[in-house]
Amino acid sequence: ATAQQELQRRVLDEATPAQGTGLRRHSSKQAAIVLAIVLPVAATLTYLSVGNPAAITPPSVQSAPVMTQADVQAMVDSLAARLASNPDDPSGWLMLARSYRYFEKYEDAAAAFAKAATVIQTDPLALTEYAETLARSNQAGFKGQPTQLLERALSLNPSEAFALTLAGAAALERQDYPATIDYWQQLLALLPSDSDAAQAVTSSIERARREQAETAAAKN
Repeated sequence: ATAQQELQRRVLDEATPAQGTGLRRHSSKQAAIVLAIVLPVAATLTYLSVGNPAAITPPSVQSAPVMTQADVQAMVDSLAARLASNPDDPSGWLMLARSYRYFEKYEDAAAAFAKAATVIQTDPLALTEYAETLARSNQAGFKGQPTQLLERALSLNPSEAFALTLAGAAALERQDYPATIDYWQQLLALLPSDSDAAQAVTSSIERARREQAETAAAKN
């Protein structure tokens, strides 16, 4: 269990810079607005999910051995091999899905999430992660199943911060600006008012409002 927890934390730590690099390749205006939120609030969402500030703080050199990305990849490969031999382990599939997700292997992550269905149906955060993974792994974005997953996540927990973030992104993608602003205002209420995350969300709400006004003006 300790190794699994270390794997999940290390995968996130190792993959975050690469994730940012990949995200910058998106060209749409909607993606730019969404990314202005997703990256700055990541640490805050982690805190809100686990309720433990230490969970987003890397351990000191003295408290844990240094692990390379190759070490983490080897652990992921080992987990994948174990699940291939013993596939009746939905919790294991969920952990593998999250590992693939942070390594930006979205198609592999989506397949693993599907095999974890029995444990994610009542887990708002896992449903949200699955929705994000599907949106990144196909050309349809949040249309269809990703939006359905987000709706289920919010029905289970209306205050799930990551779900609110992506529900706003999905609404923005379909140019439903009132819904976008509403979701992100709910998200803003969950964040410390003086945090960088709150500032990023506020800025993105303002951009959504400007785009709403520009769209309305273009139609007149």
